[in-house]
Amino acid sequence: MPIPFSPYLPVQMRNTNKAIFGTLSSDPRGRILMADKAENAKAFGLLMAQAWENTPSFICSNDDYIYVLYPVDDTMEKWIEASITFPDGTLDQQEIPPIKAIALLVEELKVLSSYGVDSLVSSKGKLDAAAGRLGTLT
Repeated sequence: MPIPFSPYLPVQMRNTNKAIFGTLSSDPRGRILMADKAENAKAFGLLMAQAWENTPSFICSNDDYIYVLYPVDDTMEKWIEASITFPDGTLDQQEIPPIKAIALLVEELKVLSSYGVDSLVSSKGKLDAAAGRLGTLT
């Protein structure tokens, strides 16, 4: 089954600070696939909860993926960027410096026009709906 196109994945694939969860395999295009969707969904749920609790943070949820970007701590010297794609359940996470966080946020905002502003997770109800989608990855 092909992975939905995500414009930020190729950038993350080249980053050496990236952490990938689950058992790895790759498809013919060299993208990394995850074997355990449920494990990835659980790990991403924790990341999404951390993003919700941290300020500032950015969370968006659309048909293809859920994406989070948030500072590791109050110093904001390190940020976490993570995404999980649907329906394959690929989880991608990396710790990045602030300047890269800004650049990746700008890239994500460019893609936002394709999905609409409703994809922004800006309320507890939307957060709960995004968390509920993780349950579909079994």
